[in-house]
Amino acid sequence: MLHLDEVRPGEGAFDHGTRLTELAKPDADLPVMLARLSNAEDNEAAASVRMVAKNAGVPF
Repeated sequence: MLHLDEVRPGEGAFDHGTRLTELAKPDADLPVMLARLSNAEDNEAAASVRMVAKNAGVPF
């Protein structure tokens, strides 16, 4: 059985760069959302996702 622990983006092993690259393709009309975080975690998580996107060449 697969078990995934939910952690803030940037603190786990999930490849967010690939996810954001795929979501940036023209035929992938999907939102990117951060959920289930406290207000303090929101800013850190958003900064992490923006940095990964920038490094992957994905514009926001």
